Amino acid sequence: MSYSQELDIALLAVQRATLLTQKVFHNNAKGTLSKDDRSPVTIGDFGAQALIISALRHNFPNDEIVGEEEASSLRDNPSLAEQIFALVKESKLDDSSAESQLGGPIKELDAMLAAIDAGNSGGGSKGRIWALDPVD
Repeated sequence: MSYSQELDIALLAVQRATLLTQKVFHNNAKGTLSKDDRSPVTIGDFGAQALIISALRHNFPNDEIVGEEEASSLRDNPSLAEQIFALVKESKLDDSSAESQLGGPIKELDAMLAAIDAGNSGGGSKGRIWALDPVD
């Protein structure tokens, strides 16, 4: 079985997420939070996960996704959520055809939060599962 479409989409999605993480890397304010387990999460983690999951959901809506982050802390911190959303909106591929393959930009803050939360699969034996930890 060929996975060429999956590979193409995954590569484009990571390329787009890299645009965001590079901006975060070069910015002095990384926007780090501590999760419940006291591990750090940055705006790059949230933004990259949103961009990648959005692309995967657009192309493979029946696939499960296991992501590391969830958006509850962003719902509790609207200014941080807006900061991440601004970065997500700016992160576009130069090739409009490639950007279209990914489903285009995430248009609303709520859609970004939903994309982050879409990485909530518990895993298991049903269908295909994508595992995602974008910055690490």
